[in-house]
Amino acid sequence: MDSGPSLKRRRSDDGDEHAEDNPSKDSFTRDEDLWMEDGNLIIVCESVGFRIHRGILARHSKVFRDTFAIGGQYPDQEMYENAAVLRLPDSEDEFKELLRSIYDIRYPPFGSTIRLRILRALLLLSTKYLFEELRTQVIHQLQMLFPSKRAGLRSTRPRVWPTDMSGLLGIQISQECNVPIILPAACFEAAQLKASEILDDGEDSEPDISFAARRTCLEFRDTLLGAIDKEICNSLIWDNADLTRCDSNHGHKDPPCHGLPLETLQQVESRYRRDLESIFMSKSRKQATIRSNRYTCQECWKKLDMAEELIRNQIWDALPVSCGFDDWAAVEAAQAATNDSPET
Repeated sequence: MDSGPSLKRRRSDDGDEHAEDNPSKDSFTRDEDLWMEDGNLIIVCESVGFRIHRGILARHSKVFRDTFAIGGQYPDQEMYENAAVLRLPDSEDEFKELLRSIYDIRYPPFGSTIRLRILRALLLLSTKYLFEELRTQVIHQLQMLFPSKRAGLRSTRPRVWPTDMSGLLGIQISQECNVPIILPAACFEAAQLKASEILDDGEDSEPDISFAARRTCLEFRDTLLGAIDKEICNSLIWDNADLTRCDSNHGHKDPPCHGLPLETLQQVESRYRRDLESIFMSKSRKQATIRSNRYTCQECWKKLDMAEELIRNQIWDALPVSCGFDDWAAVEAAQAATNDSPET
């Protein structure tokens, strides 16, 4: 990140030091919502000016606080209607979101639905200008969307789900703003897409997602599916002899149960290998996805339920490993380290 915005007046191309002492009103358009008549600072992003209060900005941002302390040394500060003018290279729409979060205590509505792209804009700017409290709030919101606890998939996540939810964008946010805590769940969300969507080759793809995010998703999916196929399903399905025998039959049941048939186990394995989207949903047999012509007793179905819960737990534990971490504890440790130094 650069050393911060400069309050020193811009010079014109011909070198005239006084060319911008009195800029015309046409040099920017006043924002209708964020133009405070008693403001002592005008921030111009692109072609829009925001008249705000220097003290309020400095209270929230270490970068602006330091900038204002240094900027006061310049006698040739650009002024407009007795207010200092600060021109920034940021998007006018994104910077307005940042200012709204400062001036409106109800915005954004943390804990409820917020568009993911708004969260990204707020996180990028709060990281760049060291709005530490705002950065913490945004990361907490993102953790509800991309949880590090499996229970979070069902508890808070549904009520904060945004209309533009995107696992790929979640990966990009994690990489851009150094937020490792959301990376495993974001990768898992993105891995549910078709390969053409991940590779930006279709009408429903997201063309503004970085190549690094797409590559991370593909590498994650390959690693996770390999673990599911070669390790998890083998040990908990095919090497689990309890599933193919019935301990409660004793030859007295009519019709008799001989444990779970192979065709049932094949359907279970296929679900975990090919249908990532439903892995952490309700049990397979209750979704009527398993069919067999052979009778299976309730005790054997319960054994399958327990085996599937172990499978889901192991898949959840495999998410951070598929991202290059040792385990979830390593992800949390990486996030704790970035909280002290958020710059990438």
